This record gives sequence, C-alpha cells and structure tokens, in this order.
Amino acid sequence: MQTRTRLNIALVGGLVVIGLLFWLAGREQAGQAPLLDRDPSAVSQVSVEAEGELRWRMARRDEGWWLEEPESGPADRERVGQLLPLLRAPVHARYPLEEVEPAQFGLDEPVLVIQVDGERLAVGDGEPVNRRRYVQRGNDDIVLVDEIVYFQFDRPGREFLDHRLLPAGAAVEAITFSGHELTRDDEGRWRLEPMPEAYQAEDNERLIENWQAARARKLSGFDGEADGAAVAVRLVDGRERRFLVLEDEEGLVLASPNTGLRYRFPAREADALLPPGNDD
Repeated sequence: MQTRTRLNIALVGGLVVIGLLFWLAGREQAGQAPLLDRDPSAVSQVSVEAEGELRWRMARRDEGWWLEEPESGPADRERVGQLLPLLRAPVHARYPLEEVEPAQFGLDEPVLVIQVDGERLAVGDGEPVNRRRYVQRGNDDIVLVDEIVYFQFDRPGREFLDHRLLPAGAAVEAITFSGHELTRDDEGRWRLEPMPEAYQAEDNERLIENWQAARARKLSGFDGEADGAAVAVRLVDGRERRFLVLEDEEGLVLASPNTGLRYRFPAREADALLPPGNDD
C-alpha cells in the first residue's frame, strides 16, 4: 500500500474519530437536565426490580415513608431523604432511541429497573472511565448519569427500615410502663410514678432521652401475637406507639404492633429503656 494511501486512510479515520467526539460532546453539553424533572417531595411511590423480581417497594404515607416490600415497616427518613434527590441526578449525555440500540448499553437485560410513580428507569451497563451508568427513560431516550444512582438504589429493602423506636423528631408526652408512668410534673420536669428505690431525678431525664434516641441493633418481623409486659408511648401530636417486652436470649426485644417489627437491643441496654421490674 502506497504511503499516500495510508495517509488518506489515517486522515479519514481521524476525521471519523473527531466527528464521533463532537457528536458525544454535543450531547454532553445538552445533557445538564436532571434524570427526572420532578420535585423529590412530590414523589409518592418508588420500587426497584432486579432480574425480573421485585426487590423492594416504598410508599409515602401520612406519617412518612413506609417500606411495603419485602418487609413492612417505617422507612428511615434520613435514608429516603438521601435517596430521592438522586432522581434529579444530572444527565451527562443523551442518546435518542432512534439513533442507538438499547442492547449496546446493556439495556436489553437491565441490571435494575426503578419505577417512580409509574415512570420507568432501566439501568444498564456502566461506563468505567468516568464511573457512570446508562439509563433508559421509558421509551424516550438513553442517558448517562453518575454511577451513585445505581449503587444507592441497588440495596436490599431491609436497609431502608427505620431502626428508631420512635418516629424521627417525635416529641414524647408520656410513657406508660407496666406499673409505672413517666410524665412531666407541673414544673415541666420528667417524673416516674411510683418512683423506684434509689431512682433520682436525673434517672427520669435519662430514661426519656434514651427512648427518644433509641435505635435497635437488629430488626425482624412481628405478627402481633405475643405475651409480654406492655409499654405505651404517647406523643405530643396525639399518636401512640405500643410495645411488648419479650424474652430473648440475645437481649432485650421490644415488639411493636404499630410497625409490625421486633426491635432487638443488647441485654445491657434493658436498664436504659425500662424502669426496674418492667422486663418481665
């Protein structure tokens, strides 16, 4: 092959590459709109499927977000608050479906399908250079977004359950234990009646603080059928959370008919949440 011919082939190849780069760059510049153009606070339902099976589903209720599948229980407000804004992740490139084949991007068999109030987001292959993922938006187009969107949605549903005994930010009005009641006196100080021996005023304050900050180490389902000492927590907004104190070789278990969950704590935390004589 003559030198001039080789030069012409190289020149044509270089022009093709340059043209491709301009094609991609044009989409990069045009692609600063979000993945979904909607306010996260307006989203009411999110679900994730993997390999054709439902992985988890959450829905917004009056009291906040609730995990419905694979387990039922209140969702962690902070975790959901970190997740939903990712639906507005910036788009770094856009590919109209009439110009490409979804299979080129691994979207013939997506690794994840996210449903947001009926809108379908299929997640395909990763683009390793810039750590991004291809996502098909319904039957509209394919876009390239940061890979954190995939990683944060590709989690077991259990990770979104709220481990707190009480709703985030809830103010307690009173706690009724078996044989004791914790309320505020006329001067606004917490007081446990009847007062156990050797109990001090600071013990009352510590007890209420422990309840408002308590997070279980483990969670499991509760079908509502069990016998145990009852604890009722009345909140300032009128809501009530009820618990049963159950025996467990691993430590303290508080089972809630309200959430359908068993909250497990190490044995050493029993005294932090229960007055003397309320663990049986």
